Amino acid sequence: TIIYDEYNNQVKVPAGFKLAEDSGKDVTKGIVIEDANAEDNNTKGNQYVWIPLGKVYKNEQKDYEEIELGRYTFANNGIEKIEQSAENYTKVISIEDYYQELITSNYGNQVAKNLEDFITKAKQSKGYYIGRYEVGDADATEARQFELDTSNTEAIPVIKKDKWPYTFVSTIDAATLAKSLYSENSSIESDLVNSYAWDTAIVFIQKFSGDIDYSQQNMLQNELTTTGNAHDEENNYDVRCNIYDMAGNTRESTTETYTDTK
Repeated sequence: TIIYDEYNNQVKVPAGFKLAEDSGKDVTKGIVIEDANAEDNNTKGNQYVWIPLGKVYKNEQKDYEEIELGRYTFANNGIEKIEQSAENYTKVISIEDYYQELITSNYGNQVAKNLEDFITKAKQSKGYYIGRYEVGDADATEARQFELDTSNTEAIPVIKKDKWPYTFVSTIDAATLAKSLYSENSSIESDLVNSYAWDTAIVFIQKFSGDIDYSQQNMLQNELTTTGNAHDEENNYDVRCNIYDMAGNTRESTTETYTDTK
């Protein structure tokens, strides 16, 4: 279903989802959708935030910012520079010498499920969704301890508040888990986040959160709170446009390839 916010920005809501109770009222505040009727109850309640593309209107006077899907670098003051537009996704372009978003890889690492499909659908839909929270461990009530050199794939991954971040998992296994979230739902394609989706979400945050140098706030908080979110309800340490923990202290896996042998 296609809906429009009060400034006429388009949002595409997949079948089986609803607007979350605490969703933003317009795209610039962070439109949040929630899995409403999953039969397995594992993904039910998972939440995602809409990242808009193209012209994004921010008031009734139709003032707007434009967001292009792409891979970016960010200066110390937060100013973004597009290094690879989505139209050039088939080209191998290295950012800072070592970072590449490859369609196929001989390095034994993970690449995007179907980069062409993601880019095509995101541009057609004028946006895409990113998890509102770091992927959580459905059953953990505290940080799990792992001793063996084996990736943790036993826990059920969820995208819900008050869940401990899913830890001790390889990038390849993280991608497998991400793809499995909606494997039985033909309306949804889920995957480990790619560098186009990640960088463009940072651009969105910087344009509309008021935090114009958010990309530079690495390790925004030194430790996670007891809820597993690097977030404080009173001080709003790390929540921007309804997206939590992008600059938190838990490192994130993406499908971007880092080619330095070390």
